[in-house]
Amino acid sequence: MLWTLTIIFLSLLPKSSFPDLKLQMKYLDKIVHFGFYFLLISFYLYESGSVSSKSLIIKGLLFCMLLAIGTEFGQLMFSASRSFEIWDIVANIIGSFSGLIIFRTLKQFI
Repeated sequence: MLWTLTIIFLSLLPKSSFPDLKLQMKYLDKIVHFGFYFLLISFYLYESGSVSSKSLIIKGLLFCMLLAIGTEFGQLMFSASRSFEIWDIVANIIGSFSGLIIFRTLKQFI
């Protein structure tokens, strides 16, 4: 829950709230989006205690997708300095699926 609120908060902050990084890494924004949602689904699965329940997995992925879309529309509607980007949603969804796959794979070995 706390990580979800963090994502929403950071997604709606004005761009001026973030430091101007000198390391102009290509696609850094998409990497951050990927990482946020990778962690989001991982936290969800960890807290649910079950990585084998198809129902929980579907609910977790659906929640991640809705949050990804919702935060982008939130930027469009509530932030003058942020914009809606379809590629942010794509990075979020790829991060969610990657987190699911890696979490489930690691869980088998623990």
